[in-house]
Amino acid sequence: GSQIVNSLQTLVSRELPPRQPGVVTVGAFHSGTKHNIISDMAHLQLTVRNTIDKTRDTLLSGIKRISENLGRAAGLPEDKLPEVVVSEESTPPTINDTELANRLKTLWQEKMGINRVTSYASDGMGAEDFPFFTIILKQLLMDQVLRYHLITVLSLKLSQNPPSSLVLKRQCTP
Repeated sequence: GSQIVNSLQTLVSRELPPRQPGVVTVGAFHSGTKHNIISDMAHLQLTVRNTIDKTRDTLLSGIKRISENLGRAAGLPEDKLPEVVVSEESTPPTINDTELANRLKTLWQEKMGINRVTSYASDGMGAEDFPFFTIILKQLLMDQVLRYHLITVLSLKLSQNPPSSLVLKRQCTP
């Protein structure tokens, strides 16, 4: 297990281009039950972070290759090689929508002033749950755009054919 952890530390630097972000973290290592007994099994739990799906595939295949081949190098038979299980509980990659970011930057600069809105390259990967925030943010923004267009169309129709009375209800969603 320890050899696998050490070898995984080279995965990003050897498999990914220098400017392609990727992280492999061994967050949990469980083995043995007593200090004086060498365990015949180790359970490692890893986290993989990336910004594109191709990187994720590269890292996952590298984890499998390194784990299995270190088992072979140690002389393990094929049926005893380390097993790599990719959890269904995963997070999507952090993918920033460049077009949306540029549109928002322009809008915010118009509303708040050009000197108050800046952009810079990210110097980190964010947490595992950060992609969910970007997905929700994009959905919220799209929801607001759709509401704006709906209100514009509704206003135009009402101005052409005004009703005798109008009640608007606002629906709040959590």
